[in-house]
This record gives sequence, C-alpha cells and structure tokens, in this order.
Amino acid sequence: MSYMNIKEFFDLLKESVKDFFRQPRIVLPALCFLIFVFLASFAGKSFASFQSSWGNIIWTSAFFLIFIFVGALFLGVMISVAKEKNSSKENTLKGAFNEGARNWIANFLALFTFSVLYWIVIGILYVLTEIILSFQPAIVLSILQFKLVAFFVLFAFLAGVFIFFSFMNFYISIYSLNLADSVRKSFSLVRKEYLAVLSLSVLFFVLYWLTAKLPNYFAEVVEYLILLPFFVILMTRFVMRCEKNSKN
Repeated sequence: MSYMNIKEFFDLLKESVKDFFRQPRIVLPALCFLIFVFLASFAGKSFASFQSSWGNIIWTSAFFLIFIFVGALFLGVMISVAKEKNSSKENTLKGAFNEGARNWIANFLALFTFSVLYWIVIGILYVLTEIILSFQPAIVLSILQFKLVAFFVLFAFLAGVFIFFSFMNFYISIYSLNLADSVRKSFSLVRKEYLAVLSLSVLFFVLYWLTAKLPNYFAEVVEYLILLPFFVILMTRFVMRCEKNSKN
C-alpha cells in the first residue's frame, strides 16, 4: 500500500522541477559524463575498423564496464548535489565530487548488479524469440505483435524485479550505506511506495522513449543534460522525503 497520495506525488514533481532550476551546477557532472561518452564512442568507432569480431566483443565488454565505472562516479556526484536542497548541510561542488569518489566503488557495484539483471532479461527475450521461431508456422507473429510481446516481458520485469533495485545508488550516496544495506532499504521503500515508484518509472520510460525520437546528438544532449539530472533530483527528493516520513 502506498503512503503517497496523488497531491503529494504531483507536489514532488513540481518541487523537483524547481530544484532543477535552483541547482544548475548539477548539470556540470552530467556534462562531464556526456563528454566522456562522446570521446569513448569516437574512440570505439576509430578502433572498430582495425579489430576482428572477437576484438569488437572484447572492446564492447570493456567499454561497458568503463561506462558504468565512470558513470558511477558522476551519478554519485549528482546525487550529492541534489541532496543538498533536501538537507540543512551545505556542500560545495568539490565536496560533492569528494563524496562521489568516496562512494564510487559501492555505486559501481550497484550499477553492475542492475546491469547483470538487465542482461538476464535480454537473455530471456532471446530464448523467448527462439522458442517462438521454433514453432513456426504454428505460431505466426507480425513484427508489431512480437514487439508487443517483448514490451510486456520487459514491463513485467520492470514492475516485478528491476523496480525493487531502483534506489540502491541513492541510499549509497545519500546515507553512505554498503551494497547489501542499500538493496535492503531499496526493497523496503518500493514495497511501501510501490504505486508511486511504478508511476515514476513509467514517467521516465515515456520521457526517454520520446527523447529517443529526436535527432541522435540532440537526443543525447537532452538525455544527459536534462533528463538525467532531473531524474537524480526527483529520486533523491523522493528517497529523503520517504525516510523523513518513516521517522515521524
């Protein structure tokens, strides 16, 4: 059962939008991460023509690990900046970077855990695809029908699995918890506020889907410099509000 009513939910969104404009410096770590992504992508494309298929696999795997490793640092920094608006403790941007560095490894492990779950889902979709194809022509699905099946499988995992891990990085960065405790707190929060968390997840899914329709580079700028910082502000405010209310 959710403790957050509809008015509180929309107040959360409204206050988070205000915080986004009050905290423009949260865009700086997001910009740094975007520059890293551009440079790494450019390097990957440059190396691709000189690599074998195995070389591409190794490079892709290495890039993925580097991506979440660097991303863990900048995510921690953004959360540290975002939490300032919801606490009495003031923090400089340098202090936020120091906090991000202090929780770097724990945030990396959290992102890695989430990524493993994602690839498990991709594996299940692959197996599902092979099963459907093995029954042809007994089972004939159009491209649209297959996309719908894939969407519902993904949504089922979002609503039933992924959602419970949503706040690991936020508990690590806000309260300096270890990975195990952050998982436990994330599960506890989602159980209490399941409908609110699911609504937020669907909201960001729609926003990212709409952003993907934009031209490539413009879409990445919007994703990293607007949606990502706003997402961090919103989820940080949500966690700190719920923790505060649980103590009252």
